[in-house]
Amino acid sequence: MLANAPDLRTAIKSFSRYHRVLTTNRFEFVESAGAGRIEWSYPVTMPNVTQVSDFALMRFVWRIQCLIGASWRPIAVGLIHQEPEDIAEYEKRLGLRIAFNQPANSIAISSATLGLPLPGADAQLFNLVTRFCEEQIEHQNAADDDPLNRVREAIIRCLERGQANPRSVAEEIGVSAGSLDRARHVVPAPARRYPPLPRSPLSVRKLAQAHRHRRARGLFRAQRLQPRRQALVRRLATQLPAPRP
Repeated sequence: MLANAPDLRTAIKSFSRYHRVLTTNRFEFVESAGAGRIEWSYPVTMPNVTQVSDFALMRFVWRIQCLIGASWRPIAVGLIHQEPEDIAEYEKRLGLRIAFNQPANSIAISSATLGLPLPGADAQLFNLVTRFCEEQIEHQNAADDDPLNRVREAIIRCLERGQANPRSVAEEIGVSAGSLDRARHVVPAPARRYPPLPRSPLSVRKLAQAHRHRRARGLFRAQRLQPRRQALVRRLATQLPAPRP
């Protein structure tokens, strides 16, 4: 899609619109007078956020350089992680306007750059990919109307914010914790496509870590979890998806 858009502005706007076909991470493109700004962030539970942020930033920069020229540099960039002791490599690759400890990763691009046409763009292929993405978005929107999917997505959003408890999930979908717990028991067992909510926030945090790092046994020993709680974490870990980078 990026390579076959008519210009860089259309390429980035299209990626911003359709990125959720591939990932649940937040991604936004905002354009104001004189410049456009790409912003994205990752769940607070991600342990290697520095490496992932730097990789994604350079991936964006490299993709833009491939489209409009290797000498291009952003107007400014922002990174959510702390400033390292040596930033010489950052300045070499990205320029001098680099800000660390920001609320989101970001790349600022001038309006003149955004208006540049992309060489070799295939309009027919761009339209084909756009139609495919629109269909995928429609399928996702239809799935979002499923109450069970709403609960599942609320659990994922709460995990990303580090608020892993039934009360936070209930607030996320706009019901009381008691109503959510009663609804959980109403759904017949064969129809339960997703696991019931754990009673303890500790279980969910350890679940996320065990599922992501495959270190369930070590976590069980470190937290002295009872066998019944271990079985719950193992069962949930087999059903929830791994966090996306």
